Amino acid sequence: MSFNKEDKPKIHSQSSEDVTKMTTEERIEYEIMQNEVRWGRELSVADKGVLEMAVRKEIDGIQCATCDDMKWLRYGIGNIHDMNFGKCYPCPDCTNNDTSAIKEIKYEQANIKVSSPPSLDNFDPGIQDTARGRKVVKAAYDYVNNWVNGEVVMLLAIVGGTGVGKTHLALGSAARLVEKGKGIKYMNGEQFANELRPRSFKDDEGQSQRQFRQELVNAEYLILDEVGIATDSTGWMASQYQEIIAHRFDVEKPTLITGNLEKYQDETPEQAIERVLGTRVVSRLKDQTKSRLCSLWEAKDLRPLLKTK
Repeated sequence: MSFNKEDKPKIHSQSSEDVTKMTTEERIEYEIMQNEVRWGRELSVADKGVLEMAVRKEIDGIQCATCDDMKWLRYGIGNIHDMNFGKCYPCPDCTNNDTSAIKEIKYEQANIKVSSPPSLDNFDPGIQDTARGRKVVKAAYDYVNNWVNGEVVMLLAIVGGTGVGKTHLALGSAARLVEKGKGIKYMNGEQFANELRPRSFKDDEGQSQRQFRQELVNAEYLILDEVGIATDSTGWMASQYQEIIAHRFDVEKPTLITGNLEKYQDETPEQAIERVLGTRVVSRLKDQTKSRLCSLWEAKDLRPLLKTK
């Protein structure tokens, strides 16, 4: 038995007898599609994993009594200001714990959409063909490497043109933080803009947008990549960025932002950020005890250089 998009309207008419005749794999597919119809959206990898575990538990019984075959446990409810509050961690007693599946779930939770994100270990500033280019790219790498290794910096901003390695640094940082067990959320400019739009016709009160903003505000570490591509003529998008970044800075939650910002005439990096994100972000960057700003305007587009390697 197989279900496709045309079968979706028929899902709710399936009888309990039909369900019992399904194989385990057919039942998992059925439950996923039924819930996608119910919620009006495609389920995430983590959601699908929960459903799959529930179906297998119902059909095959529980193999791990500690986690009920969910492979994850949640830290107990306690002080909401505790850094571990609400976090999940792999079940220590589950003999079926699949490390690749755990990594996939962690990437999903962090919003890392690629199975093998770029690594900080293979980031090579030496590919730049000028001494100045190598120097500024190395500086950006050092800033990022120090940040993921615990330097107390609440706002790290990297600006520059396209193809100079900003997204490599952003995704590499996200992956490194996942490996360290940190609570991390990665978001590029296109995703940021899309998530702020209503997710369904029923979402007329903006509940999804409020929840999305709250997730970014509360994340232990936040990485906002390619902020320059999500601007709009009204300034509304910039106000959303400002609200999140400024609040996180004020409550001392680390944030990394990268921007595809081209230099206009004699513009400084601070002026470029103010042009795109506004004065509240720049005012936080001026506090050099808790912030860092790195410009890659003197670096060249790495993509043609990589093709010749």
